[in-house]
Amino acid sequence: MLYKLDAFRIQIRRQLVLISFLKTDIKKAIRYIKDHGWVAFGKRIRAKLGSYQGEVTPLSDSPKIQEDMSGCQSIWDDSIEQYQKANFKLYWELLTEVEKYQMKSITGDENLHYFWYTFDYLKGSITATTNLRALSIGCMEGNPGPEMSLFKTGLFNEIDVMDIAEGLLKKQKKIASEMRLNSINYIRQDLNKVVLKKNAYDLIWAIGTIHHIENLEGFFEQINRAIKDDGIFMLREYVGPNRLQLTDVQLSIINEILSILPEKYKKTVYGSIKNIAKSPDIAELMTVDPSESVRSQDILSVMNEKLNVIKLVHTGGTILQPLLNNIASNFEEDQDADTILRLLIFFEKILIEKEILPSDYVFSIAKKLG
Repeated sequence: MLYKLDAFRIQIRRQLVLISFLKTDIKKAIRYIKDHGWVAFGKRIRAKLGSYQGEVTPLSDSPKIQEDMSGCQSIWDDSIEQYQKANFKLYWELLTEVEKYQMKSITGDENLHYFWYTFDYLKGSITATTNLRALSIGCMEGNPGPEMSLFKTGLFNEIDVMDIAEGLLKKQKKIASEMRLNSINYIRQDLNKVVLKKNAYDLIWAIGTIHHIENLEGFFEQINRAIKDDGIFMLREYVGPNRLQLTDVQLSIINEILSILPEKYKKTVYGSIKNIAKSPDIAELMTVDPSESVRSQDILSVMNEKLNVIKLVHTGGTILQPLLNNIASNFEEDQDADTILRLLIFFEKILIEKEILPSDYVFSIAKKLG
């Protein structure tokens, strides 16, 4: 009976929170829906109500990390929606010209993807040629996913994929099962407290996941522990300001560019016009994803302390990512758009090369620290 009463009280509190939120933030809610769509709005509401859902299994001994991780796992169950709506590209790296820019920065060849560049690097580093083992830090939505493509090379007999997003792991596991790739293990794991076996992996890679990890020291210690002596760790990551808080210089440059861009290149998928860029409101950001860029600006310093970094490439994004966010697809619409994008890429490269701006994104290869 007490359990039923508690559950009833929780439901009442949930409804009161929802009513209160809609009454006090209705204008903000409408703006949010216009900018981000109904799916993201629904996830935001669910995140706000999450603390009224009763008991949950703790993900960590740290209350702060519990709070951070519990809010973000469902967001990334549909990770593709964070980057693209239908055929409209929201994210800068989905653009062909941007991808060429990134690949050439990393590999020297705009047609060679950094993942296969890393694979070739691994083959030149290890002594074994079969029965290798790999670990993906974070699960990427795709058919096939990178872990599946890697397994098909025939060099690996087991690949582990670790992520907090249970729904995303299930999606990728289903695809792998349909492809009869049964030696890929999809593991739900809070990466803030991951414990890895010593000398277990020939290759560990992390693409866009580590900026969601708060316990960087513990995490990189485990990476160093888990890499074999001749193995490698590959990182592709955002390392800009914590919580995506743009610098004054960034904002000044980005908003000057927006002020001179023709309106047709500033249309969002929701029909609004992006006339100004701003740093996200931290309270709102943490409502949507409490782990977002929690310690992103510390990643490089901690990695350098815990691993032997042998290659580090600064790949930009300092201007392009916030500028193109939610309007990226417009820059593949016509020849003029393509020309503008090429000029923007050139402009960003000059700003970073002349050290007027830092690079917010990097690629790195590291080995075990002796």
